[in-house]
Amino acid sequence: TDDAGHTATSETKTLVMPLRPFSNPLARAVIEQRRVLALDANAKSRVLDLMDAITLRPEDTFDNMAHYLAIMSARTRLKMADNDDKLRDEVAYLWEIALGIEEGNLSDAERRLRQAQQALQDAIKNGASDEEIDKAMKELREAMNQFLQEFAQRAQQNPNAPQMQQNGQELRQSDIERMMDQIENLAKSGDRDSAQQLLSQLQDMMNNLQAGRQQQGGQQNSEMRQQMDKLGEIMRRQQEMMNETFRMDQMQRGQQQRGQNRE
Repeated sequence: TDDAGHTATSETKTLVMPLRPFSNPLARAVIEQRRVLALDANAKSRVLDLMDAITLRPEDTFDNMAHYLAIMSARTRLKMADNDDKLRDEVAYLWEIALGIEEGNLSDAERRLRQAQQALQDAIKNGASDEEIDKAMKELREAMNQFLQEFAQRAQQNPNAPQMQQNGQELRQSDIERMMDQIENLAKSGDRDSAQQLLSQLQDMMNNLQAGRQQQGGQQNSEMRQQMDKLGEIMRRQQEMMNETFRMDQMQRGQQQRGQNRE
């Protein structure tokens, strides 16, 4: 329903929405507006209300006024959208705005790490060869090293910066490297679901570290610490799964060999 009281309906369509994490609160708000609109074209008035809410006090909400202007532009476009094609364009536009807000706050190291994580995720999902997995893992390791070096430097410069801890103990780079080794081994052994799951856990952990840098607040740091505390348990579970798989494989081979000897 528009300001003149005209009401229109639109056919509901199924859309495949891109999946990626957003840590910036404003970017997440834009993505939520996009999600609502993509799932129901008739939710136009609701999305306009959401836009009005986050732009009500721009001086308190926006660090970068370009982001405010982008959202106001999106609001104008949405208000004028009167057919499905324009609504689909609006959904795409909101995605670009959210990316601009999110990535505008990322350092080069953080951006490279996210790209490397996404590349490996795509490779695993698409059934890439071992050679392609090797290439993606090499880039991920290099990107991770760059990110951790930057993180350590920032921690030295700012005592209040989020710390990498696990159950109150320092989380070492070797722990993360071991986690990446497990991801690679799982992917190459054919257990791609477990590799995807472990990679997702790694992404969540890194995203929370990045969010902790951008928002050094008590709640955000608490979420980051919870993710870090989960790392040890995740790694232990994955190692146990790999050990059990290896043990079962050895037992099966032993049984087959004994059967052949009887023949």
